[in-house]
Amino acid sequence: MKRSFVVNIVCFMLGLLCGKLRSTTSSFSSPIARFAVQNPNSTTPIPIVSSREKAVEKHCGKNLSIKRAELEARVSELEVRVSRLRDVKQTVNISRTPARLVVITPTYSRPNVLRKFTLSHMFVSMCDSGVEVWWYVIDDSASKPIPSFSGCPLVHMTRVVAPPRSAKSVHRAVDHRNTGLGNALRDLVGTKAAVFFADDDNLYSPGLWAKAAQASQEVIFWPVGFMEYPVGAEAPVYKDRAIHGFQSLWCPEGGRRYGIDMAGFAVPLDETTKVRFQHTWPSGFLETRFLEELERRGVRMRAVESDVLAWHVNWSTDSVVNFTMHVPSARVNCRRPALTV
Repeated sequence: MKRSFVVNIVCFMLGLLCGKLRSTTSSFSSPIARFAVQNPNSTTPIPIVSSREKAVEKHCGKNLSIKRAELEARVSELEVRVSRLRDVKQTVNISRTPARLVVITPTYSRPNVLRKFTLSHMFVSMCDSGVEVWWYVIDDSASKPIPSFSGCPLVHMTRVVAPPRSAKSVHRAVDHRNTGLGNALRDLVGTKAAVFFADDDNLYSPGLWAKAAQASQEVIFWPVGFMEYPVGAEAPVYKDRAIHGFQSLWCPEGGRRYGIDMAGFAVPLDETTKVRFQHTWPSGFLETRFLEELERRGVRMRAVESDVLAWHVNWSTDSVVNFTMHVPSARVNCRRPALTV
């Protein structure tokens, strides 16, 4: 409708211009001369059309047709460009929507200098990532101070007091992580987000947070560096993102289905509503048992191509054997048992 209106208006203006040319041309002939020839059988004079008038008529008619066709082609081209710009605008708006990531960090009464360093490092790393982060620091030593983090609108930090640890549990951070999941599910109801369990004894590249945020619909895996082991890293072994096994630093008898450190995966938040870490799980099996529960619920497991973006530091030792940034060819070195029902 708009296109036809624009074309008609332009053609109307061209028509007025041609009409003006005709009137200008007709002024060169006298009225008597223009109607000098009459039809013998009629009293109505036959107008004499000069060759100049014929040329103007022919030129204007031809130009009007050409101009109309050109205008229609131009309008069509502009409509296509506008449509493409709308698509680009929509894509840009989508790409600018910040990814949402929940980070759960269990912490406890470490030496104050160490706590300040590890938590500050994590805050700066998150802030540099460009990812919107809901950071839950679950602390069982809330009486001791930690830095007051501010100045980064993308990082929303909440400090939560952890529940008392069960004396019978062999795991230090089970309740911490479960408390973090409960808070995130309460605060972000209906929000598509990923969850990453970021222990405070690791180092993190700013690129890790964006990688972890991709796990809003499926579990994703990447390599984790270990400074004190010659192998250098744990990593998923995969083809076309489908996982075939893991290069693991610890292989218990019978193996582990998911032989990866806690810093080597992220999970969809909405898939954790009925999955929690359990005190009854054996030591060293928290990661694999948690991931197996998600797999039983039909959550997809995929690996992503990545360099090492997280490093397990192990502050209890000063041993540094291999600080690697890349895993050139990870190999399955531990049995991967089938998933039990």
